Amino acid sequence: MVQELSTMGNVVMSEQRMEEPKISTPRVSTYAAMVDPHEGTQLSYVLAMITDGIRYARIEKQDVAFQVEYWSTAILCGVMGANPPLEVMEGFIRQIWRDLSITKIALVRKGLFLVRFEKEQDKLQVTQRGIYIFDSKPFVVKPWNENMEINLEAMHSIPLWFLELDICYWGTDSLSKLGSLIGIPIKTDKYTKNKDYLHYARMLIEVPMEGPFLDTINFINDSGVLVKQRITFEWKPVKCNQCQQIGHEGKECRNKGKNGGWLTD
Repeated sequence: MVQELSTMGNVVMSEQRMEEPKISTPRVSTYAAMVDPHEGTQLSYVLAMITDGIRYARIEKQDVAFQVEYWSTAILCGVMGANPPLEVMEGFIRQIWRDLSITKIALVRKGLFLVRFEKEQDKLQVTQRGIYIFDSKPFVVKPWNENMEINLEAMHSIPLWFLELDICYWGTDSLSKLGSLIGIPIKTDKYTKNKDYLHYARMLIEVPMEGPFLDTINFINDSGVLVKQRITFEWKPVKCNQCQQIGHEGKECRNKGKNGGWLTD
């Protein structure tokens, strides 16, 4: 830095001569160059395969073996009709399965979660227990497998009631036959299993998203008499004609393209 003095009358002024700034060309880094190698897993370049001019990669069994084994003790779960945040679901999941060894709770996508257990036995317990409810909505649980469809719409297990069903037909065989007239019966709730509330039998059942959702079914009883049995679904899926999502009608759409939920009767 150079300083000069000049005299103007009785006033002495100081002037500074600025040095030319050094201009450097900013270094442009790629995203790959900016990634801290300690933050993730190191990867390597693998030559592509080429057939008929098409480049592709081939994933072998050994490439996925570790991941499949890691998630083999996991279940996929979600709430029908709600998209609670991860922290809310984590609290709910750890509460209802507090007696089990949960090692990881991860968000797969909006409304869908993977819960990994330390033991295969814990996973089986979760899937064999009764019907789960979150905020008066079905909390659906399915064992994870590598070929399953990962979306909430594919997890179409819905609780239903057999109203005033005679207690003679509360056995496993009878309920399985009645449920099979509607969809694929999964399990009863604990009250039906223990025969605590005899006003209705309740079961979880898989049904196609498009229905039909019947109000009655027919069966011939052990005396050869035709019986018309009333049933009630706790939830029925509807599709919005505005956002094309499952869970609400067009007149109720507030999402315009976002995920919906399920409606109750």
